[in-house]
This record gives sequence, C-alpha cells and structure tokens, in this order.
Amino acid sequence: LSMIHGDGAVIFRVPDPEGIAGINLAKPGSFYSQHVASGLKTSIFSGPVASTGEPRLIVLRTIQPEALSMDKPLIIAVARKLSALHVLWASVARQQAILFGTLAIISALSLFLFQRRRRALDQVVLEQEQERKKSQQLVQASEENLSITLHSIGDAVISTDLDGRVVRMNPTAEQMTGWTHSEALGLPLSEVFRIFNAETRELVPSPVQRVLELGQIVGLANHTVLVARDGRE
Repeated sequence: LSMIHGDGAVIFRVPDPEGIAGINLAKPGSFYSQHVASGLKTSIFSGPVASTGEPRLIVLRTIQPEALSMDKPLIIAVARKLSALHVLWASVARQQAILFGTLAIISALSLFLFQRRRRALDQVVLEQEQERKKSQQLVQASEENLSITLHSIGDAVISTDLDGRVVRMNPTAEQMTGWTHSEALGLPLSEVFRIFNAETRELVPSPVQRVLELGQIVGLANHTVLVARDGRE
C-alpha cells in the first residue's frame, strides 16, 4: 500500500522493503505517469515494477476530497505480486484438473463396461436368433419329411389336433373321403371321416375321441362303412 503525492513523490509505503518512500515516480512510462495521463480516477496495471522488475498487479486511485483544501491530489496505490495471486488460481486449477481427470477415468471405465456388457448382450441375442433359425429349419425339414412320408403312403392317413380337428390328409385319404386337404383343414374329423355300421346304418362315434380319452390304439369294429362326401361307400 502506497500513498503518492500529486507531483509523483512517494509519501509512504507499507511495507517498504525496497525503500521506495521518498522517491519520485513521475517518470516516463511508469504506472504512475500512465495513470495520471489517462485522466481516470482508477487505473489497473499489471507487469514488472521498475524497482524490482517483479510482475505485479497494481491499482491506482486518485483522491482529492472537496472538504480538504488540497492543491494537489493524492494517489493511493495497492500492489500485489502476481505469483501470490496465481497461488489460489493454481490450487483451484489443480483441484479442477484432478476432478476432471477422475471424472474422465470414471466415464471411460463406465463406457468400457457398458460397451462390453452391450457386446455380451448382442452376442446372446445373436446366438438366440441363430438357435431360433436353426429350430425353424429343423421344424421345416421335419414338416417336409412328414409331408413326403404321408404322401408316399398308400393307405389313407388323416391326422387331427387334440380337439379332433383335421390338420393333415394325404392324397389317398382325399380320394376316399371326397374332401381335399384345404377343404377339410380345421373341420371336426366326424364331419370328414363319416363312418356307419353297415348292418344297422347307425352312425359310429369318431374313434379320435376314444383315443384321446384312453391314450390307446382304437380299432374299428367289423361291418364299419366309410361314406364319402359324394355318398360313395
């Protein structure tokens, strides 16, 4: 902290290790001279001071209270070493750098773990899709083999679901019943496979229901007659 007379003489300085008090600062290029030449009440400068060459931040303020009879103003100067000012900034910057580095490491690790987990999930999904396609291919191949087998059998073959509705017919069954596969699909077997007692002409119950109930092979009784769709027996 320094007090300077309007003519440039340093009245006092606290502290004053360089012995600045008493010298005149009215020299070309000095911070004092630049402040006076600016005509401003307050000026801020930074740079090396003439006495020591050490970089400092300096604030100069011109005061001349009207209540006091002063022919010359006074100038108050406050100076601080830039290195001292940078200590706090450096500490904050260091803390922020550590925080940023920590966050960057955590983010990178989290991203790595997320991507690895994502790749693992993608691999599981891919394997499941491959298994599904493989299963579909096996089912399709099984269906094709079953269809070929049914069509190659000389006997009439009709298969139903658990509700007794037609799901498959081979060509021999189509010829015997008079129903095509597409027409019979989904119909109750009793409507397609109409069987009667040849002597009593009574309708014989569908054997599928007995098969589903007993879980055993059920044969047809003697004198059973199949009546085709067109009335042929």
